[in-house]
Amino acid sequence: MNVVIHILTHTIQPKSIAFLKALHDDHILDFYFQSMNQTPTNNNLTNLSEHGLGARDYFHFQGFMSLPTAQSNFKEIRILFKSDRIQSHSLPILNNSIPQTNALLVLMSTKKSNDMKKDNSTIRMCCQPKQTPRKFEKNVSAERQGFILSTDKKWVNGTHLTYCFLGGPESQRKVVRKAFQIWKNTGIGLTFQELSTTDEALVRISFKQNAGSWSYVGRDILQIPLNEATMNFGWPLDTDSYGMTTALHEIGHTLGFQHEHQNPFSGIVWDRNAVIAAFKKAPNHWSIPQIEHNILNAIPQDQVKGSAWDWKSIMHYAFDKGLILKPAEFHRNGLNPPGVLSQLDIQGVKSFCPESRLEEKQMRAEQSRAIPAKSGKQFDFVFEAPATAKYTFATSGTFDTVMVVSEKNGPSLEYLSGDDDSGTDHNATITLPLVKGRTYIANIRVMYAPKGSKGSICVKRV
Repeated sequence: MNVVIHILTHTIQPKSIAFLKALHDDHILDFYFQSMNQTPTNNNLTNLSEHGLGARDYFHFQGFMSLPTAQSNFKEIRILFKSDRIQSHSLPILNNSIPQTNALLVLMSTKKSNDMKKDNSTIRMCCQPKQTPRKFEKNVSAERQGFILSTDKKWVNGTHLTYCFLGGPESQRKVVRKAFQIWKNTGIGLTFQELSTTDEALVRISFKQNAGSWSYVGRDILQIPLNEATMNFGWPLDTDSYGMTTALHEIGHTLGFQHEHQNPFSGIVWDRNAVIAAFKKAPNHWSIPQIEHNILNAIPQDQVKGSAWDWKSIMHYAFDKGLILKPAEFHRNGLNPPGVLSQLDIQGVKSFCPESRLEEKQMRAEQSRAIPAKSGKQFDFVFEAPATAKYTFATSGTFDTVMVVSEKNGPSLEYLSGDDDSGTDHNATITLPLVKGRTYIANIRVMYAPKGSKGSICVKRV
């Protein structure tokens, strides 16, 4: 039985800090807190959603050894112990080291914290839409395909993702807004904005109950008609912490993440019959093809960047004991991700969309600018329209790119259009009407650049 300890306090004494450090590796699952000033000053802190109640912001310690040894100021702490035995042993020590006049110690119900659920058979899981595998011409090499597929669904850094709600109660909309903010607070270069209509919303969110929760992955949403949802929430998000977990998970898909339990490097060996039996019955009622698509089928290795498996990922399902044969520990105990963004989730999204932007290079009409041929890199170009007219942004060269053109609107960017020339013989080209004096950004991600390749971009008036 896993246990959550919830402490309201002003200070933690050095004795308690030392005790937590000693316990951490073997006995504590995770540790969250609110600081007095709500501003993390240690580089080891990351803003995350809270674990159990309310909608407050918490900070997450990536390593207990970074905890200061001196008395520390906290507003609230949440400690996730691995067992009630360890919790009962720890409680007196924590009580003795926290000033009683400022402290309230509460044992939270395990039902209030998603990651602490012992029985996952009652949890409804994300059921992704069937995706059509991308097909390439015969002249596209396996190496080239691998580079393209590893970033195929990811957004160009700096993309301004607009979203709107297609109905839904306000209490559930608030959870989704909060989840977008949590992703943004990780320090990424993407921005989010809520719109009131679907006309210019890239992400369209519905709340059709009993239709499952799901989202198209990354740039796949650009292929969905404007009158259709790209994300749906099929159960209430405002009744417990699993609602926030669900919202973070589906937004993760929209950002370009796949299911982590389908990572080909996970080493998971499934008890296929047990998995099918578990997910065919209530509450999911999935067909065998749905179970295969969402759980049993591993993602092809050429579509995965990196090799680390992260069972704590927000993109990972929880599984009861007996469904996983290997690794053995999850066969015996089941697998229960914390239900919040993991450190590898944060590192992953920041690896392709870091908050620090590249230096934007100025462009003039009819003048070419070189694009360095480096696979996986992004380059940004700025163009101020000298006259109100149509202009064409065009790349040239033998590499594969995704190009996005946006208009600067104050501190944010407004997405205008994009083109993906990867796996084809043509180059990315976008023609748009531009307004004199306004500033436009061309973001170019080089998906694959063969050795010795060169490229450039040019803007010409039509």
